[in-house]
Amino acid sequence: MRSYGVLIAVLFTAHLATSQANLGLGPLGPFLQQDLGLTLSQLGLLTGLRFLGTIVASIPSGVAADRLPARSLLTGGQVFLGVLFVLMSLTGSFYTLLVGMLLLGIGFSTVNPTTTRIVMERSPVNRRATVMALKQMGVPAGGVLAGALLPWLAATFSWKAALLGAGAVVFASALVAWRGMADGAEEAQAAAAPKPAGSFWTELRYLLGRTDVMVVSGIQTVFTASQFILLTYLTVFLVEVHQYSPVVTGLVFGIAQVSGFVFRLLWGLASDILFGGRRREVVLLIGLFLVAGVLALSWVPVGSPFWGMALVAILVGAGGLAWAGVFILIRAELGGLDHSAASTGLGMAVASFGGLLGPPAFGLAVEWSGSYGVAWHILALLVLVGTLAILRVPESSAVAQRAETSVH
Repeated sequence: MRSYGVLIAVLFTAHLATSQANLGLGPLGPFLQQDLGLTLSQLGLLTGLRFLGTIVASIPSGVAADRLPARSLLTGGQVFLGVLFVLMSLTGSFYTLLVGMLLLGIGFSTVNPTTTRIVMERSPVNRRATVMALKQMGVPAGGVLAGALLPWLAATFSWKAALLGAGAVVFASALVAWRGMADGAEEAQAAAAPKPAGSFWTELRYLLGRTDVMVVSGIQTVFTASQFILLTYLTVFLVEVHQYSPVVTGLVFGIAQVSGFVFRLLWGLASDILFGGRRREVVLLIGLFLVAGVLALSWVPVGSPFWGMALVAILVGAGGLAWAGVFILIRAELGGLDHSAASTGLGMAVASFGGLLGPPAFGLAVEWSGSYGVAWHILALLVLVGTLAILRVPESSAVAQRAETSVH
């Protein structure tokens, strides 16, 4: 890599571009409803189906990221997504969009394991959470871009033009990854001892047998469901219940993403500096913010001013959109350097059930109960239970490694 700063910039850009594509249907939800006549449960299925592709592809992607050159995987995955969005922009059918979202999950599954492996290899342990947070800040930054760019493109031209714009962003990021990725990261992986093909199942059985890894996967499932419920329904909720215009809802969506952007870094700094490498305390804080934000959505009265909903969006972003960096790091550290990408891939596969089932289940809960409030309360309870489950997980090796480093 030309410099460590370039490394972080490449990883950040990759997450920004792929996330604005992955999150794009959230702010486009009202346009899709109007043009295609979708129900809430259909919209949830459309935005959630990509997780089926992630479930299928994440574990193979994680194992591949432990073995293959990072530059090729990161670039190839983004080119795949760019081509996919160009093809999706040419269609107008709900069912062809469903197929496209399934393939989106497959392409997206290559990003996190690859970038996580690079961070584990190249970052000092006492700054690992901060570096992880910096590259993961690309996710809410992509959400901000999606919230600002895609509704504008859809309102000015069409939602198909918005999909084409999302694809163009991913193509640009793929070029950045290809030109900016270092030989150093490639050489580090190329120098690793080769693993036989059969070791895939051995590695998978080892990770599945780890209680701590599976508990974190379960908690991550709840947080993933929460994140994509918010990304799918926040704009629709504000339009239907609070009668905000699509443009104003896009601003609220963007504020939540900015909050997620800032708090990803703050949570990483808190883990590295304030808590001395401990991760569980940070998870408890994130869960507290998310529960408070979800309950606030159910309690804020109709007709509340924009600034009041903006404050709620900050809470929602800090909890529901800023958790991923800490969780990915917990999983990578539990897996160790040799299994960091595979552990990340396994976590993505399991947690993707939350993204697959959460949005349509939330939509059905709203339709059956006739109230968003009931659905928000159920979600808050699930998040609280999942957050407290982190107390069953031992601290990662980072704390001991930091102590050993400080002694030497």
